[in-house]
Amino acid sequence: MPRSSKLEPVKPREQLRIAHPHDLLESGDWHAWQRDCFASERVQPFKQVFRELYVITKQEQRDGAVSRRYDGQQIQTRQGLAVTVHTLETLENTEFSGVS
Repeated sequence: MPRSSKLEPVKPREQLRIAHPHDLLESGDWHAWQRDCFASERVQPFKQVFRELYVITKQEQRDGAVSRRYDGQQIQTRQGLAVTVHTLETLENTEFSGVS
């Protein structure tokens, strides 16, 4: 839960990390962070507090590397194309590009 609203400088050898929504879920007080951000009208540079989080289901754990979560879901053609292009660009920029 947010401990303080005051600004505190980062110490020279101190390290910070942006919290992932899973961190907030595991902490048990994600709702308190959401309430505080909303009440304070806080602008988040990284939209972590109100971001969706899709945790792995028991069925997905049993299925291993395969997820059927979105089987049968339809997407618009432009969205599908955008995802495909993004995926291809990502693959081209990995260390595995060129490996067949």
